Amino acid sequence: MTFEECYEQWHRFVRMRVAQQCPSIDREDVEATVWLKALQGWERFNGEHPMGWLGIIVRRECIDRYRKRRPVYSIEEWMGTLQEPSVRWDVIDPALVIALRALRPAQQRVLAL
Repeated sequence: MTFEECYEQWHRFVRMRVAQQCPSIDREDVEATVWLKALQGWERFNGEHPMGWLGIIVRRECIDRYRKRRPVYSIEEWMGTLQEPSVRWDVIDPALVIALRALRPAQQRVLAL
């Protein structure tokens, strides 16, 4: 199978998968990036299971894009948000908040250093 044949056979699948996994991100941009990465990795692709191979590329690209959109906080900001009453809890990973609150005060101070 050539890359062109792969594209012809699987472009609808990629479009559908992008729509499912990245609904709030520019789909055309994600699709183009997926096909670019597929082309770059074409030499390493063994020709078996193209649906699974393309699906993994889509999933990883969507994850990367969501990570880039997520706000990044320093540990000082994280520790400060534990005491602030106006915390935006929707952007803080609840498991991290629980873990930080479970620490003894001395441990929290070490993290704040």
